[in-house]
Formats: sequence, C-alpha cells, structure tokens
Amino acid sequence: MKCVKVLIISILLSSVISAQWISLNPYPTPNHIYHGYPAGNGNIMGITSQGEILRSTDGGVNWEVNPLTPAILRGLDFVNQDYGWAVGSLTDKSYRTTDGGDTWLPMNNAPDTTKYAVRFMTQELGWSCGYAGFIIKSTNGGESWRSVSNHSVTSETLYGIGFTDAYRIFIVGNDETVIRSTDGGDTWELKNIGITSGTDLRSVDFPITSSGLVGYAAGDYSRIFKTMDGGETWQNIYNPGGSDMLWSITASPYYTVLACGESSTLLRSSDWGDTWSQVAIPVEDVTLYSVEYDFNGDAWLFGREGTILKSTDEGLTWTEISRRFTETTFTDISMADSLNGYVTGNVGFTAHTTDGGLTFEINDGIISQKIYEVSAPSPNVAFASAQDGIVVKTTNGGTDWTVLSTGLASTIDLVGIDFINENTGYAVGTDGVVIKTTDGGDTWIQKNISTTSLLWDVDFYDENFGWIVGTGEKIFATSDGGDSWEEQYSGGGLGTYGVAFGDKAHGVAGGTSGNTYYTSDGGSNWSVSLQPPTKTVWGVDFIKSGGRGLAVAACASGYIFISADMGVTWQEQPRKTINTFSDVDISGTGNAWIAGNYGTLIYYNNPHPVPVELLQASANVMEDKIELRWSTASEENNRGFRIERAGEELRFEEIGFIPGAGTSSEINEYKFDDILPGTGINIYHLYQIDFDGAEYLIGEIEGEYYPEKFYLAQNYPNPFNPETTVKFSVPRQAEVHIAVFDILGRLITVLADETYLPGLHELNFNGENLSSGTYFLKMNGETSDGEIFSLSRKMLLLK
Repeated sequence: MKCVKVLIISILLSSVISAQWISLNPYPTPNHIYHGYPAGNGNIMGITSQGEILRSTDGGVNWEVNPLTPAILRGLDFVNQDYGWAVGSLTDKSYRTTDGGDTWLPMNNAPDTTKYAVRFMTQELGWSCGYAGFIIKSTNGGESWRSVSNHSVTSETLYGIGFTDAYRIFIVGNDETVIRSTDGGDTWELKNIGITSGTDLRSVDFPITSSGLVGYAAGDYSRIFKTMDGGETWQNIYNPGGSDMLWSITASPYYTVLACGESSTLLRSSDWGDTWSQVAIPVEDVTLYSVEYDFNGDAWLFGREGTILKSTDEGLTWTEISRRFTETTFTDISMADSLNGYVTGNVGFTAHTTDGGLTFEINDGIISQKIYEVSAPSPNVAFASAQDGIVVKTTNGGTDWTVLSTGLASTIDLVGIDFINENTGYAVGTDGVVIKTTDGGDTWIQKNISTTSLLWDVDFYDENFGWIVGTGEKIFATSDGGDSWEEQYSGGGLGTYGVAFGDKAHGVAGGTSGNTYYTSDGGSNWSVSLQPPTKTVWGVDFIKSGGRGLAVAACASGYIFISADMGVTWQEQPRKTINTFSDVDISGTGNAWIAGNYGTLIYYNNPHPVPVELLQASANVMEDKIELRWSTASEENNRGFRIERAGEELRFEEIGFIPGAGTSSEINEYKFDDILPGTGINIYHLYQIDFDGAEYLIGEIEGEYYPEKFYLAQNYPNPFNPETTVKFSVPRQAEVHIAVFDILGRLITVLADETYLPGLHELNFNGENLSSGTYFLKMNGETSDGEIFSLSRKMLLLK
C-alpha cells in the first residue's frame, strides 16, 4: 500500500505576493524604471513608465509594486530614508512620502506639465524641471511650488538637476543646455558647454567635495562633460562617437564616477573622470536610465523593462537583482494546477514551471515552426499546436517533446488546442480544420464543421460538450464529443479569438475591438456583454464555483479585464504593461496567469478573502479508506466544507459534507473518511461554503489507494429507500458472489456472481418491491490460489 500526501492550499507564492497583481516575468515589473533610488537601510525605491512605485525593504530581494497614478513617473529623489518625492507626466501632481514609501500623498499645487526631474536639498528645499524650460521651486517640502522659470534664458526641455548648496543650482536639457543659478533658482544664466552639435544633456551631478566646484553632465553620443570651477566652464572629457544616449551620471565621494545609457552602456572612471572604461553587465542590449550610489557606497542601476542591478565594489562588477528568464513573446499559457504549467513562444519555445511561475525550465527550439497554443491536462503531460499542421507532446514535464503525426497538410496552421485529459483532445486551425485524438495524440481523426474560415480557439468542458470560435465572430458547439457541430452565433466581425466555459451552461467569448459575448444556456443563446472590454480580446478564461464566476480577458496593449457576473459586465484592471497579452489561464483556486509580448507574465491573486484560514490538510491511506484530515486557525461565517473526489481522469463528484464552526478564532480539527475510494490516484477538492452560499476552493489533497484485503463496505445510503449502492474491494482476482437475504435467511436476489479483477467495484440494489425491514448483504468467494473469504453487512429499508 502506498500513501501519497499532496497539499495545495490556495497559491504558494507567499514569498513574493503582497498585492493583487504581480509581474512574474520580468520581476518586479515589465515596465521601464526611469529612476531608482536607494534610500538607505535596505529600502530601495523606483518609479516606472506605468506610474508605479517599486519598493524593496530587504535590499532588493522582494518587491512591492503599487500603482501610484495613471501617469508616467520620470523623476525620484530622497534626502534620507524617510523623505522622498516623485514627479512625472500626464498629471499635475507631485508626490511625497515621509515614511520611507509606506504612503505617498499628492502635492496638488505643482503646475500641470511634464516633469522630468526632482531634487531636494533638505526636507523643505527642492526644485523640479521639465517641458519647455519649466522650473519650479518649493520651500515647504513640496506642499506648494512657485515658478522660477526664465524663458528668456531657455525654453528647451530640461531633464536633470544638480546643486552644490542651497544657492548654486544647475539644470541641463536639450541642445547643450546648461543653466546655472547662484541665488537658489530666482535667476538663471546660460552657460556655454563648448559644443554646438545638438547634444541633448540628460543628467548632471555635483559630488560632495571640499570645494564644491567639480561637476559632471552626460547626454547624446555618450558624451561626458566636466567642470572644475563651479559650472563656469565645461570640458568634453569623453567623446567616443556613436549614437548612444547617456541617461544618467553620478559620482561618489571616493573619486569614482559612473555613467549609464543605451545599449547596456556603463562607463566608469576611478580618477574623477580623467580616464574611462566600459564595464560589462550581465544584461544585454538594455537601456539603463538611472545610476545611483546608496549611503553604504553600493551602486544601483535601473533600466528598461524592470532591469535592476547592484554593485558592491564601486561599479566594477554587477549582479542582476531583477529576474527574467526570457524575452520571447509568449503565445499561450496553460496551468495544469496551481503550481505546474507551461508557456509557449513564437518559434519552438516552451518552458515549464513547478512553482506557480516563480521559475521556469526552458526548452527552446523544439521545432522550427511557430507554436500557437498549449494545453496541459496534467503536470507532466502537455500538448502544443503549431504551424504546418504540427502538434507536439511532452510526457516528462517539458524536458522532451515529440512531434505527433496529425495527417494534415503543411499548409494548415493549428491555432487552438484543448485536452480534456491525457488521452482526449482537439486542435483547430486554418480552413476550418478540426481534429480529435482519443489515444494521447497517437492517431487523429478530422471532424467536419460547417466553415472553411480560420478557427482561433477551442474549449471543452467534458468529453461531450465543447465550443469553437473563429473568424467572422462565429461560435460553434458540440454535444457529442465533436462528431457534429452546430453554429450557435455569427457576429460578422473580424474574429472571436477566445472562448471559455465555467460549466455546461455558462460561457464567455471575446475578440476584435472587445466584442464580448456570454451565455447561460450552453450557447443556445449568446448575448452581447452590457459593459464589454474596450480593447481587442486575445485570450479569455472562465471558472465557476458555488454560483460565482470569475472570467479574465487578456487584451491588446497590456489591458486586462475581469468579469464577476458571468461575462455580463467587465471591469478594467490596473494596467501593468503596454505589452499586448496573448492568453490567460485561471486555476481552480481563482488565480490567473496572463502571458504576452516580450516574455511578459503577470499573476493575478484572487482578492476575495477566503473566510477560513486553513492550517494543514493531509490524506492518510488505511486498509479500507482514505482518511482526510484538515485544521483551521480561524473561521468566519463558515457553514461547512464540501468534499469532491476525482480519479486520474479528473472527473470530480461530490462525496460528502462536513459542518463548519461558523465564526471561530480557535483551532478546529476536521476529519472525513472516504470508504473504499477508487484504486490508484484519488484527488480531493476541499471547498469552504459560507452561510450565504458563497463557495471557495481552499485545498487540493491527493491520496493513492490500493486494496490489501477483501472488503465489503456498508451500503450507502443506509437506511435507504428504495435504492442503495454497494461497494467492495478485491485485492487479487477472485470469484465473487454477492447476494441479499431477508431477516429469515431467505434469498432475495443475487447482485454478483462472476470473476472480478483487483480494485474497487460498485453495484446498485433496488428494494422497490420489498417491504420495510432489515436485510443482509453477504459477499463470499475464492481466489485462484485457494483463499476463501466471507463478509456481510446489515441493511435497513425504510419506506
């Protein structure tokens, strides 16, 4: 006998999850980090092109990503570990934190224009600059600002701010612009940098020195300029040629200067800029927007698509802090469960995760064709559809892939694929092609459908009921496993690209321009969503549990929409990226993974709080049963727990209910006995049910059962009227005789008299023609090696 204990509670991503939306690849964000700042004591901050505030409190290991504003944040500054400011475009606000980034409050008095930089000298005194010669100054920590622009000096866009003290301020910008103030910004003068070739300057820095006269500026063509007289005169100290822009320059008090920019350019000088060398970093072809030293002397780089790097040796060597396993454009994602799943990419790319998307094992180049979709019916088995009529299969978690023979011409592209289990699946594609396999892809049969249009997606609820969508916003359905198809809807638009059903009745479909439909009767009637997504839907998924539904639409340009009312209305979610999404997959726990261009992978953590805190769960295999045990730390409004079971074919059925503790703050222990479960793998879903009927999947438990002795279970139900079920187990092949007798020992009927193979077996008994009373169920027989067995149970018929 074997006992396998597997527990999957909600989603096991606690090490990185602190918000509803998480970027898994790249981590912590897929967006450009325009400025980063190490505020001290492990507190690292960053701002992004999507108005996000990044924050790490443990030196860059884990990150919080919070949307601060629907804007582009461009400038960030801290004067100590508590006080910081952020500015940007598409908003008239600047933002301030006084608690190290725990909270950010808008400073509403900053004029409405694009701001590229902000610098504060103290908690009260600071400046900001931006579009068309814009300069403002605050003397009360950003609560109010006044304009100190002087357009007679310059109307160029200004990008960088530096200072030596409260009076001597420097700002740089387009067309070699360097302006200086010696009275705290009240008046300005234009300084000649010595070059007139249209050099845009992006950054300026004056390190802390005894004289305060040494400063640096950097910009176009990788040029670096230096002043040694407080900005009166400037020298071009580095001019290598080329077209790469330097976005940031910073100097430490220890003679080291760092400058970063396009094409992974990182320049370093250890002699105050007299000589420069190119430093290699472990990220290729990335734009680096910001370089800063922290208060410990470590250096930090921030750049394109969430790039973060750190150096602990004055910029000589660098370690990537951000995480990215690929930049391949993802075409599809399929999760077999909360932890195991697959992503596919453009040309022969596949990757497999076993930890919910935190890490992936890549298997690239498995074929030379584009892979369109992937379907994972179990953790180790997955199928992917591709160009040229190709389907590939893995049976070992993506380590190896085999090309299956579909019998299709190379002119056919298989765009959609869906497998119900490891054996039965469907693929659809160009020219209205629909193919089916029932033997794990060894053989395929082409099915007829009344269209020659491109079919984009296929979704089967079980072995009989399935749907296909395609060009012309057409929706087709089958109720006989694909043998025949009925056209249910034709919207006439460009295309419906995704379809998903939560059960046989409720489904959603979406496509061009956000045209989205829903049904509550299996597709006999499709209705237009009352509040649809506003962007083209490229992928959709839908789960339904306990009367509630969760549908997620993955859309163009990084938009995600969620429906909590079966597809009737859709709500836009925080936009995490501008990269187009191709697909979404939702797990049974209500969490979703959304994949798209440039390797973007976003994770959605279901925000609905489960009113039960589950401590542990286990499956203990015994001679005649699998005993399920679980405990809770707290419960709120908990009516009880519903238990479902499925075998390896993953067809779940309800097998029991255990009452809950209502509302409790104490530890509660629960037990459920599954008498004579199926032979082999048994998978249990544990649902928590509120008193108002809301239902949540909170755990998945797995047990493996093989009978060790002959066993006759108590009939269920008992008492019964008039039908009951009889279950028995056979450890070895045997001749089995099962009969029903009345209380006087008279034979009523014979239920079984034949040879049974090892395993669990089930019979039905109907006492419709019998009177109420006690009856006996007797089982006896003999094995081929001569073992004799005899068992009995008492049954009670009540009419």
